[in-house]
Amino acid sequence: VREFLLRIFSEQFAAGEMALQEGQPEAPDPLAGLAVHLLVDRTGQVGRPVVEENNPTPPKLTGFVEGPRHGESLNRPDLSRIRAGSLHLADGGFLIVSAQELLGDETSWPVLRRALRSERAEFLGGEGADGVPPFSPEPADLKLTVVMIGSPALREAFVHSDEEFHRL
Repeated sequence: VREFLLRIFSEQFAAGEMALQEGQPEAPDPLAGLAVHLLVDRTGQVGRPVVEENNPTPPKLTGFVEGPRHGESLNRPDLSRIRAGSLHLADGGFLIVSAQELLGDETSWPVLRRALRSERAEFLGGEGADGVPPFSPEPADLKLTVVMIGSPALREAFVHSDEEFHRL
């Protein structure tokens, strides 16, 4: 922890010196990297969450880490860039998803199946300047029920194509 704090303060001091030299009025906050980022806020919520995901793409399901904005470079993790997915929002409750929409993206069902099997949602990384995610947060534990809406034919297609469908 000591080395981390020393590195953060030295980087921020250098950035502050550069900002002052360039005539910018304010140096960056050296403790900004240690700020708490609340992923899901359920303040005032009554009952279990019910989330309907109309566009079940992998990033929308599992959450993701935003990459740098235009003209910005990230040289260290920024927790404020973590975005919750519908699995996080539905944790402890219900996720409603259209079976047809889920099959519309060939990667969505495998991502959802992996999350249900492991009971964890792995965040997808955004790309940094060099094409590498800026950082990878730990997967979030999940306990939820997924309700798939669709025709009997779609249900049969899932049952025949995936032996774990009923268990998951």
